[in-house]
Amino acid sequence: MIKNILIIAFILIFSTLESSVLPVLIVPLIVISISIISHAKSDQLLIFFIGLIYDLILVNPLGLSSIIFLLSYLLINIYRKKFQQKNYLYVFIFTFIILFSFNYLENLQKTSLQIFLNTLLIFIILPIIYLLDNYLTKKNSYKINL
Repeated sequence: MIKNILIIAFILIFSTLESSVLPVLIVPLIVISISIISHAKSDQLLIFFIGLIYDLILVNPLGLSSIIFLLSYLLINIYRKKFQQKNYLYVFIFTFIILFSFNYLENLQKTSLQIFLNTLLIFIILPIIYLLDNYLTKKNSYKINL
């Protein structure tokens, strides 16, 4: 629960920054990272709400990002074994395809070079989300054991 609240807080901050200052697709990269790292079924609802928040802040058609995020979550779960083998080329190509389709469906008008540079950020965001997930999981497991 604490993890979900913290993720939503980060999404609110990064969505606001993305809509005003940063020309980087941070929120879709966070969703891709959550999809790769997490194995919980409850994350589908979290990803849906992330898409709704993202649409509300960026004034996009409501639900479009949610559908795209849920489809990418579904595809990542279908090919979960590929991601568990630490195949970084596969992660890079898959992230590029998701961001390219996200760019097309959201009509963001980013160039292929911008999408490529955004895709490189997955190698920064993925370890941060992984460390945050491990930290919060261990912190909650200590509470349960006491």
